[in-house]
Amino acid sequence: MARYDSRAGAVEIFDDGSETVFQWQDSYSNDGPVTMARFVPREHVLKIFPTVRSGLELKEQFDQIAELHIEAGSATDWYDEEPVNEGDYGWQLVGLPDGFGTAFERGLGVRAKYRGLLHQIEDHTACSIVRFGPGSEEGRDGDMFRVSLARFRLYKRAIDRNNSRRDTVVRRFNSAESHNAIADLIGAEPQNPLVGRHPIIRAMEGELAGKPGMQPVERNLLLREAATQSRAAATEAPAELGKLRRDIQLVTLEVLIDQFAAGLKGGHRSDEGYWQKFFEVNTFALQQLFAAPVALYRPQLHVRSGDALGRGARIADFMLINSITRSAHLVEIKTPAAKLLGSPYRNIFPPNVELSGAVAQIQAQIESTRVELPALLARTPELAPIENCVVRGAVLVGTAEPLNAEQNQSFMRYRDGLSTVDVITFDEVLARLRGLHQLLADPPDSTALSAIDLQPDETRP
Repeated sequence: MARYDSRAGAVEIFDDGSETVFQWQDSYSNDGPVTMARFVPREHVLKIFPTVRSGLELKEQFDQIAELHIEAGSATDWYDEEPVNEGDYGWQLVGLPDGFGTAFERGLGVRAKYRGLLHQIEDHTACSIVRFGPGSEEGRDGDMFRVSLARFRLYKRAIDRNNSRRDTVVRRFNSAESHNAIADLIGAEPQNPLVGRHPIIRAMEGELAGKPGMQPVERNLLLREAATQSRAAATEAPAELGKLRRDIQLVTLEVLIDQFAAGLKGGHRSDEGYWQKFFEVNTFALQQLFAAPVALYRPQLHVRSGDALGRGARIADFMLINSITRSAHLVEIKTPAAKLLGSPYRNIFPPNVELSGAVAQIQAQIESTRVELPALLARTPELAPIENCVVRGAVLVGTAEPLNAEQNQSFMRYRDGLSTVDVITFDEVLARLRGLHQLLADPPDSTALSAIDLQPDETRP
């Protein structure tokens, strides 16, 4: 038997048949000694009965879990040496894994900041014993729940890392508050806490500032602020701004591709109104119809006026303008479900009326743009003039993927024979967007990115 005395109490160690018992006698309590641990040599297991000090008493650490078992070999084999030594908080049990409380006076068990793992076991099982060891077998085993010490170490490391981040956030806020408390007295501007880069730190900062998460309004304000500061950033940190721009381009393009692909497969395949609105919002996708640098001039532009009842008017779905030459490009939007080809005629597939009608429609709009639009623009001073000596058009219609070889040849011949109109299918536009995304994600050289703008153009004269 061994006894270790201090002003706070005494540790007694003795053999009780086949087990070694560790008891604590508290100097501040009239209660008898408390058994805090037992070592079972035949099993090489240390059994801890987790307790925690509350005032002058030692209470059970958990509501349900009554024992923590630690397999020898995963801790120091102290049972052949001195199992108790003196530490900062009195007599302590040596050889316990990191994260465990070792001071008898304060109670043995798991330290407060790591008890969350045990609380989860209590919440999801009825187990009253948790056993830690090197073993490969983990999980529930009757009334026992097995956890490897390797898992516990990873958990402890994550908690320590998060606590360190928390301390970093608190230091930043306290530093800003300290400065702001006397900013007016020392003639200084108020400070905002530095924003961390790590998402967990940013989330903690939001919580500490009373903002549990970035809401849509806040994201909009952030984008506006970024746009306002972009000129200064281009001078101060051009490389960082370039990387940010590229990252935003990639995310924007990924969302656009996902939305476009979903529309091709979903219930909007035959909804022309949906696609009209889609391209009004995502004019970048519309720009992929042309090889020239174009910007949106106006959606739903009248290129020919009608009579008093509106009859005979011609309205272009979209007009785009070459940003260099000011020449006009008209776009007629159909749907992905529109048929490209009709019934075969002597093994040749003529264009379906949905395709040929759309081509005839855009050809008429091109003629009206050349002949009649200048007079309309003259009576509409808020619209800038255009160069109408050369006008081109495009029809976005159908999908080419379902076509077989003979149908594809007929379709290619038909659209190749059109002089001023380009016929482009919806799946071809999707392929162009995906190809651009691949270029942005893995460019052959960085200069290829400088001229690409994925942000939607505002409607402008």
